[in-house]
Amino acid sequence: PYRTAALRERLIHVFGEARDDPRSLEFVGRGELMRRLLLHYEKLNASPRKNIHAEGTLIEDEKLLKGLWDELRIWRKNYKVNSRPALKADAYMVLNPPTTQSKDLDSSNNATPADTNISTRKGLRKAKKLAQFQNLWKLATQALSTVDADFAQHHLTAVAITCNFVGSPHIDKQDTGPFYGLSLSDIPSDAAQDDCVQDCRDGGKLCVEADPMTVAVIDTQNRLVKVEGRYPHWVVPYDTNRYQRFSLIYYSTSTDEGSYQAPAQAYSIPTANTTVE
Repeated sequence: PYRTAALRERLIHVFGEARDDPRSLEFVGRGELMRRLLLHYEKLNASPRKNIHAEGTLIEDEKLLKGLWDELRIWRKNYKVNSRPALKADAYMVLNPPTTQSKDLDSSNNATPADTNISTRKGLRKAKKLAQFQNLWKLATQALSTVDADFAQHHLTAVAITCNFVGSPHIDKQDTGPFYGLSLSDIPSDAAQDDCVQDCRDGGKLCVEADPMTVAVIDTQNRLVKVEGRYPHWVVPYDTNRYQRFSLIYYSTSTDEGSYQAPAQAYSIPTANTTVE
C-alpha cells in the first residue's frame, strides 16, 4: 500500500538495489518495483521478518465489555454493508461524533431545518446513522475513555466498526495521527493455531509494520492499543465461518491547527507485555 516513491526507497536503502545509481529506478513502474520487492522478501523465507508480540491495555470493566458485545451483535443483525469494499470484511461502518447535527434529530430521525450542520445530504446521513446506533456509539467511546478520555472527547473524528475484518494490508492515508484499536470476538485463546489460514498462532491479531524487517503482532481482544495507521497494517487470518470478530478503530482526520502528528513509532501500549522472537 505504500506510494511508489517509498517502494523505490526500500529497494535502494533496505535491499541495496541501484544504491550506486538511484536515478536508474526513477522510470521503473510500480508493478516492476513490487515484483522486485517481493522477490527480495521471498529470499528471506529461511530467515523471515522478526515478529514483536505485544498485548494491548486490557479493559477491566466486564459490564462495559458485555454491553458493547451485545450492541455489536445487534448492529451486525441490522447492518450488512461493507462501506469500504477494498477491504475484506462482512460489514464495515463509520460513525462520526455527535454535533448539533445529531442533537437536532428527533426520535423519528427527522432533522430540524434550522440546523446548518445538516444542510448537506452527507451531513444528514451521518446524523441519522449516529441516531440509529447511538447506544453503540456511547459504549464504544466509554471503552476508549478507559485509556484516553481526552482523545475520546476532543480529538476523535470517527469510529470504524467492522465485523470479521481479515487480512487486507492497507494504509490510512487520511489519518492525521495514530488510531486506537479494540476488538471483541468469540475466538478462544487456544483456537488460533488450528483456525488460522496461514497455520500460525495469531489468528485475529492486529499487525503493523514497525520497519521493513519487523512486524508487531498485537493482541487487541478486549484490549486497546495505539497504532500508527499510516504504516501498513492488517489482521491475521482466522476462520470467519466459525468465529465472529468485531473491531473498533478510533481515529482522527482533523485538519485543525495543531492536530497533525507526524508518523512515528508503529504502536504504543501503556502497560505492554512485549516479547521478541
